[in-house]
Amino acid sequence: MLETGYHEDRGGEAIARFEEAILPCRSNRISRIEEIQREFFHLDISFGEFEQRYIKRLQETLDGNGNFGKKSYGMKSYLLPFIGLIRPLHDRDPARVSWEALRSSFHKLPDMDRESAAEITKYLRRYTFTLALEECLKRDMPMQIHAGDGEAPDVVYEIKIHFTWKRVSGLTATT
Repeated sequence: MLETGYHEDRGGEAIARFEEAILPCRSNRISRIEEIQREFFHLDISFGEFEQRYIKRLQETLDGNGNFGKKSYGMKSYLLPFIGLIRPLHDRDPARVSWEALRSSFHKLPDMDRESAAEITKYLRRYTFTLALEECLKRDMPMQIHAGDGEAPDVVYEIKIHFTWKRVSGLTATT
């Protein structure tokens, strides 16, 4: 599996060179939620338009050739270090309010500390994560969730909500 997330803006050409270099090994690409968010978060558009574009791009990435010319076989999220344990957010209203806060403060984000910037987009990121997770579930695709371990002191540990696996998943381990 080849995660095509943060590619340092080298894009499809660099990914294709890598895939050629590893032949005869084959790669299946995993897309990253944050890369799709990055395409739209800077745009001065309504929340409704953002939502439509995000979902369309998400579906192109998963179903078509939107992952640098190829389809995706799964997704990855790096949201835990920014917003803590992710609980699905199906309600559009907090996401819309978060989008509006992002619109009014986008130009200030580079000067903000990581935690303050994360707080602005928390509900928007939870909502877009939920949309992506639902699309993966419809396709029986895996979703990798990066926990941010090993990135201290920048990881926002204070806003992580600690749950046990049993409480989050509703599952119990059996032996």
